Amino acid sequence: MGKIRDPSLPFITGMILVFLIFVAVPSFTYAVSEEKEPNLIKDSLTEKEMAWLGRHPVISLALDEGSPPMNYRDSRGKLAGISIDYLKLIQEKLGIEIRLEGSAWNEALQKALDHQVDGVVNAAAKEDRKPFLNFSASYFTTPVALITRKNTPPLTNLSQLSGKPAVIIKGSIRDEIIKQHSPESEIMEVSDLLEGLKLVSEGKAYAILDDLPVMQHMIEKYFFSNLQVALIYYHRVAGLSRIGLRNDSQELLSVFNHAIAAITPEEHQKIKQKWLRLSDDIHVQTESLFTETEKRWLADHPVIRVACDRNWAPIEYAGQAGDFHGISIDYLNYLEKKLGVHFEIAGNLSWVEMVEKVKAGELDMFSAISRTAERSRFLEFTEPYLSTPVVIFASREVTYIRNLKELEGKKVGIVEGFAVQEWLSNSNPSITLVPLQHVQESMKRLQKGEIDVFVGDLVSGSYQITKLGYTNIRVAGETPYRNHLSLAVRKDWPVFATIIQNVLRDMTEKERNDIYRNWITIKYEHDIDYRLLLEVLAGFLFIVLLFTYWNRRLSDEIKERRQVEKSLLQEQRKLQEALLEVKVLSGLLPICASCKKVRDDKGYWNQIETYIERHTQALFSHGMCPACEEKLYGDQEWFRKMRKKQTGQE
Repeated sequence: MGKIRDPSLPFITGMILVFLIFVAVPSFTYAVSEEKEPNLIKDSLTEKEMAWLGRHPVISLALDEGSPPMNYRDSRGKLAGISIDYLKLIQEKLGIEIRLEGSAWNEALQKALDHQVDGVVNAAAKEDRKPFLNFSASYFTTPVALITRKNTPPLTNLSQLSGKPAVIIKGSIRDEIIKQHSPESEIMEVSDLLEGLKLVSEGKAYAILDDLPVMQHMIEKYFFSNLQVALIYYHRVAGLSRIGLRNDSQELLSVFNHAIAAITPEEHQKIKQKWLRLSDDIHVQTESLFTETEKRWLADHPVIRVACDRNWAPIEYAGQAGDFHGISIDYLNYLEKKLGVHFEIAGNLSWVEMVEKVKAGELDMFSAISRTAERSRFLEFTEPYLSTPVVIFASREVTYIRNLKELEGKKVGIVEGFAVQEWLSNSNPSITLVPLQHVQESMKRLQKGEIDVFVGDLVSGSYQITKLGYTNIRVAGETPYRNHLSLAVRKDWPVFATIIQNVLRDMTEKERNDIYRNWITIKYEHDIDYRLLLEVLAGFLFIVLLFTYWNRRLSDEIKERRQVEKSLLQEQRKLQEALLEVKVLSGLLPICASCKKVRDDKGYWNQIETYIERHTQALFSHGMCPACEEKLYGDQEWFRKMRKKQTGQE
């Protein structure tokens, strides 16, 4: 007899976990593995590149520490900025340490040219530097912004600058941009951005053109509240952020390019959201994406033959009529419109057959594929456009699988030729792999019990579970792998790879999100490892209680502090009022020499006691001094008797 399980327990446990996640910590990663997650970029490197990384665990890079917000020292003296965030990603993806040496730009560049360091950050690929440095792929495209006063009508094109004074930094490439689009514009050159922003703010110039993040930083730092971003312009050459790397090691360049190519759209977007603040209603103008050479290449290649998997829904799949659908197909449709080419899909082949045909030049590209070391030998990859975790699917009777070691001795299904086969074979050779044709077949074999588990990407696996109605199959565990899906073209077509990459980088977040929303509707759920839950639950409850205690204590302290502040404000107000009164009584007071009345500031004469009572907190009681008493009553008998009695003369 099987164990009886309370159906409310998973729900209650799930609610507890949700509570803990949202109350105790802002970001919670479920602990599913005792082994350290391997760096996945290394799975796409060659043995030679891996060996080079093993010999070079530390890479030194010089940079300009005074170029906010690209790279600079913050108020605590630490290096920060857009480039720094990207370098942290590269460091994580390669599993190395990147040591940064900050200085002025000229010093940083000279160190790199002399090979005193391994490279220089955020360097333009100028011809005079190429004998000493190789230049990485661009990791960030800095948009150029046109800044105007807030009362200026909105702009849609740089040509609207015609006849108006525009500011640029002296010697800047923005001079060419303005002359190209608005040759009639009056160009005003300044030595620094602050000077230029002041000219626009004071109405002495119509606009200033320079890098968006730098100008936003300056506007916020110097409180130019009357300035606005009027137009965003993407230049094909200006604004490309690269790393200049010493040219005596080709592996250094290749591993950095691998890491840059592996930066996902989500990672790019996170950095943009952190450093760039843009409104959706700002118009964006983009220079032509293609060079003349690229335009000729596209004209010479009107038809591109694409390898697509007909059984990989919702990433890509063939419908009943044979036409293809899915996330990758939506990207191909987008590219067709931008490039003016036609993608001819070959979808009647197995994955292994498609790989062989691309190697032979009989097919030109893949629409969705993960980078591996083997594939990098014959393919050029774009940046990933979709990232999905690789998980372990099993029947509901299987307890939660905490790490890959628990798969030893089991029949593990994988799709033949998929990247996960190469990853598992290399990192866990003791696992018995069962190669299968596609995800749908894998789920059917799992349902029948012909394999123990299936390892594949969450998106397609969950889609097939829903489509086939297999309610007894679930996500039983996680792996340290992710499918970073890219477009990839044959190795002898690097020009086309560059063309595609430029178009993808030009996609807006809305265009990307529209594609994802059409297909990604999956909820990621898996059973709970109750033993592990109990282990972490006590710890989390302690955190919650501690958090509650400190929150209440802090609340009481805040109330007490506010009361003290209130009392201090009252005392301060009284003091200010007293000081004001003191000021009223200072200086010369006109007083009558005879009756001693005082003249106020309105010209009226007041008894001196009345004037003082009005301007101070003093009150008067009347009496008489001995001299005045003698003067007024000295001749009176009753007065003389009272005085003798007071003096004891009686």
